[in-house]
Amino acid sequence: MQLKGICHMKRRPAFILTGLVGLIAVSLSVSGCGKSEATKAAAESEETEKEGNSETVEASEEDEEEKPKEEVPAEEQPVPKVAILLPGGPEDKRWRTDVEIMRAELEEAGHLSQVFYAEGDADTQDRQLREAASAELTSAIIIAPQDPYSLSESLQAAADEGIPVFDYDELIMNTPNISYFVTFDAREAGHLMADRIIADNNLTIPEADETPEPMTIEYLMGESSGTNDLFLLNGLLERLQDYYDAGVLTSLSYGSTYSRAAVIEDQSSLKDKGFVKVLRDLYQQKGPDILCTRGETLTKAGASLQRSETSAALPETEENGSGGYLISADSHASVIQQIASGQVRAAVFKDNRKLAEKCAETVITCLKDEDLEVSNYEEYDNGVKIIKAVTCDAEIIDKDNYQVLIDDGFFEEEDIRPQA
Repeated sequence: MQLKGICHMKRRPAFILTGLVGLIAVSLSVSGCGKSEATKAAAESEETEKEGNSETVEASEEDEEEKPKEEVPAEEQPVPKVAILLPGGPEDKRWRTDVEIMRAELEEAGHLSQVFYAEGDADTQDRQLREAASAELTSAIIIAPQDPYSLSESLQAAADEGIPVFDYDELIMNTPNISYFVTFDAREAGHLMADRIIADNNLTIPEADETPEPMTIEYLMGESSGTNDLFLLNGLLERLQDYYDAGVLTSLSYGSTYSRAAVIEDQSSLKDKGFVKVLRDLYQQKGPDILCTRGETLTKAGASLQRSETSAALPETEENGSGGYLISADSHASVIQQIASGQVRAAVFKDNRKLAEKCAETVITCLKDEDLEVSNYEEYDNGVKIIKAVTCDAEIIDKDNYQVLIDDGFFEEEDIRPQA
């Protein structure tokens, strides 16, 4: 069955046993009887009917056959399951929280679920996806990819079975077999970061006869192949490009294009590439004026860069005791610690609890064959088709409002208390 042009869902056979209710009509014939005999017969019939309301009255074999048969309860049918495939393990707080929320939402709507953890291994997730696609009672699949480029064949197996697939958090590439993409609006997060950079650093476009003294800016976004990184940086540059064009901003390492932004290819090679040393050499030991990071490791490295102990280090400011301006695209506990201590000025907070709830709601709505509100029909191109996206919004966290993350239970106070 096609869900209003939205996604495909397998229909499983359901068997219902319905008892047939017979209608018994008893007719008394008074033909050939006198008036008094007819009256007497009617009275006897009425008395028998009254007795039958309070006592068991023997019925003839013919009456027994005409009695309605007792309805047989329908055989209990197995309940279809939603498969949830995650890249990490159950010990990872992020994915454990997502699972708890998704399962609770699905259960409340009458859906069972089965969880698969890839434990950081792409081949394991591929096998798990094939297993879920071949299971007789899989009604839908939610998958946060370990490797968004390696799932085309296993997703085809799900499509062959008519199982709708809901891509979660990171865009899966090179496949038409995705029903919806549920994610944070990374481009809008980039806009939030850029607007905060402009405001905090008092950036203005100079008049035609003015020559500005440019500020330097660098972007440490981790893997250049990550789609969320691409959207994030695109959002940043959409807001900041005018300042590049006016000479207000400049980047010594790679200018303003993301294809040249990979000082390192991925976070795992951070130590091997000597990333901090590279930028210190570029910036003559003082670090860039503005540093945008993504990920816990790169944010720590950026803070180290901004805390250069050489005489050329940037002066400390009232807003940021580390010297220089550092803003992060993530809000790990260590990043919030750095915000509280003044090493990081602000961070983008993406509440994965809201995203997990939004994903479960999307699946439930689709399986109910109800209209679904889509946030974006144009932006998320995975190389084969545009994937319809359902998005959540991010927000900016800084030293003035990070306490809200404790108040609403996202962090325990000891998790983000500044280190001595």
